[in-house]
Amino acid sequence: FFFQAEDGIRDKLVTGVQTCALPILAATLNFQGAIESYQSALKQNPQYVEAIVSTGIALAALGRTEESVTQYEAALKLKPDMTIALQNLAVSVASLGRFDEAVGHLQAALKLDPNSASAYNNLGGVYWRQGKITEGIAQFRKAIQLDPESADAYRNLGILLLSQGQAAEGVSLLENAVRINPDLADAHSNLGVYYMAQRKNDLAAREFNELLRLDPQNALAKESLARLIRR
Repeated sequence: FFFQAEDGIRDKLVTGVQTCALPILAATLNFQGAIESYQSALKQNPQYVEAIVSTGIALAALGRTEESVTQYEAALKLKPDMTIALQNLAVSVASLGRFDEAVGHLQAALKLDPNSASAYNNLGGVYWRQGKITEGIAQFRKAIQLDPESADAYRNLGILLLSQGQAAEGVSLLENAVRINPDLADAHSNLGVYYMAQRKNDLAAREFNELLRLDPQNALAKESLARLIRR
């Protein structure tokens, strides 16, 4: 999945779409072209399971979630132990509000790969969307334990803890997230909102300028920087 800056501190379901199977077309965000490429490959070999999953990823990126579900389910019929298909299926059904189903797919993925940081990260996101905050926090912590360089897990746990009033740890986690991946827009926006509320103007300006670097039309960043100038 592809992350966008969020206005303020709010929850963020990490979708966990993995792009390792995607050829260059999808890597350059030409998702429709990628789909056409996969369909051509599948005409040659209808059981090319990687192409089926990659089609699902591209469809999900285009917002065609129901169609992505169909692709992942087709892939799993051919290869039931394909963890990338299970995870992406979980992400898609979660985005459709089918949270219990998503949990089941992620738990199945973890049975196959108990050390999958991305599966724990996604499971944390689903629990969060269900309002199961304690469970969500535990899954994000497990993801970080397994992959100390997982910017997504740091970001998600940081935003969740901020939303629960645990500001000190939340901010530290978000700072780690942007250290690992400076292009996490919603981490910058949440840091900016927090620092602005704390009247740490220089730090807030830093974060909102980073947000503008990623999204030059971002209204939150523009409005916040204008307010900081007036202080």
